[in-house]
Amino acid sequence: MRIFQIDRLNCKRELVMMIIKGSTLKEMVEFATERNEQCSKSALDRYIKHKFIEGRIHEDGSVEIKEKEGHQVRVTKYPSETSGRAQPEIHLLNSTAGF
Repeated sequence: MRIFQIDRLNCKRELVMMIIKGSTLKEMVEFATERNEQCSKSALDRYIKHKFIEGRIHEDGSVEIKEKEGHQVRVTKYPSETSGRAQPEIHLLNSTAGF
């Protein structure tokens, strides 16, 4: 399983929200820098092209992310900002099931 630079960031949730909303790579790098974290445009581009499948922001502010992990799909659900920053709920789905 390949580790991406974005996976190590504390602001991953916010960066994924920026991806979903259509922010530029430059804006995302500046955002990470403002939070004293390092992330390059190429690292974000690799994450988007090779791991990120789908992202959703729900009405309550919660975020759902689908990512590739080998032959599996990982679904991570981040709670809304108002729910006290609880731990994300994570599910792994086998993408080769039934083939």
